[in-house]
Amino acid sequence: MPLISIQDYVATKMPMNTYNFPWAKTASVLILALLLSGGLAYLHILNEIKASAQTSVLSVDKRIDEVVSVIRKVPYDESCPDSLMHDYANLAYENERIRAVGYIRESDDGAFVCSMFGKTSLHQKYWRGESNTDVFIGWSLLTSYFPETSLVVDIDDGDKRFFAYVNPRRLVGYWLEPTLPYANYAFKLDGDLNSTYSRNPVELDVNEMEFEVSSSRYSYSIIVYSAYHTLIKRILIYWLRSIIAVAILWSSVWLLNQSFRDNRSQA
Repeated sequence: MPLISIQDYVATKMPMNTYNFPWAKTASVLILALLLSGGLAYLHILNEIKASAQTSVLSVDKRIDEVVSVIRKVPYDESCPDSLMHDYANLAYENERIRAVGYIRESDDGAFVCSMFGKTSLHQKYWRGESNTDVFIGWSLLTSYFPETSLVVDIDDGDKRFFAYVNPRRLVGYWLEPTLPYANYAFKLDGDLNSTYSRNPVELDVNEMEFEVSSSRYSYSIIVYSAYHTLIKRILIYWLRSIIAVAILWSSVWLLNQSFRDNRSQA
């Protein structure tokens, strides 16, 4: 059996490995670019929803401050005459963010309510929520005048409490503007396990990225979340951009190298 050299053995037995080496190198570059794109896309989206949640909380705080300023100017009359109910109705009409205004005076026999809808005596729990200093934020438990629950903003003033009902859809509507086009927003009171209202009718689940920010002034928090398919789209976009950038860089280096070789040949 004739002997062959190592160089001949490598040339005859390993042509496929030598041929496939550039493709393996290209695949490694593509995989590395995909991993980097995934990390950048995740951090970018997480930072966006975090900043948007913080901005949303500041916006809702500002809106609640406006409602509180209106409540502090609500007139009061212990007898609750028709003229006072008329003033309450005008006040709600002039402030589109408010559904109703009035006051509640509690006693051992129950609660007396004077609002734009008239006089009412209550003997059951009518609100659910928490107070922060003298401002109460909660949900109404009675839906006699509105088919859905309302956000309650209430100010404790000794033996009486002045309140305003707010349409909860405004909380997750224009109160949060500007919003991210790919994200959903939810409003949750402190102490609640789940959010009560969300911008889009989509339930929170494990297939979504989310970030929650609590208000430092009132007892609520805003949750901003985005589905993972948004992350996948962003990863693909970053990946294609990185591939194009690498291709442009490699082409530029190759052209410069060819130009350098041509100049040397001519010299």
